[in-house]
Amino acid sequence: MPIGCRESRGPNLRRGSVDRVRCRYCRRSATGTTFCSYLLRRDTTAWDGGASRSVSEEFEYDGYGDPKRAYHYGDTAVGSDERDVRTDWLVVEASWLHRPSRTALYNGGGDLRGS
Repeated sequence: MPIGCRESRGPNLRRGSVDRVRCRYCRRSATGTTFCSYLLRRDTTAWDGGASRSVSEEFEYDGYGDPKRAYHYGDTAVGSDERDVRTDWLVVEASWLHRPSRTALYNGGGDLRGS
């Protein structure tokens, strides 16, 4: 049963952390498990002792649903650790072929760091 856009909170698999996700086109299974087709944003807070660390990520997709951009904000309390990964896709509709043709890594300022 489709439940559309939603926000959820839940424990992460790692001990001492919590995930908060926002996704699109979610489906709930008969057992109550929710599956997200398109993860739009993920905020994770992890703590070890008294210190906590928050990490945020945002995702974009092309018209076929292939991931075209992942923006990693890094630790939200620390500046200049952001990175932006952009992927171009080769799509052959006749054979349903979808494969990455180019992946580029940019820093938070938009400077190309690798391809």
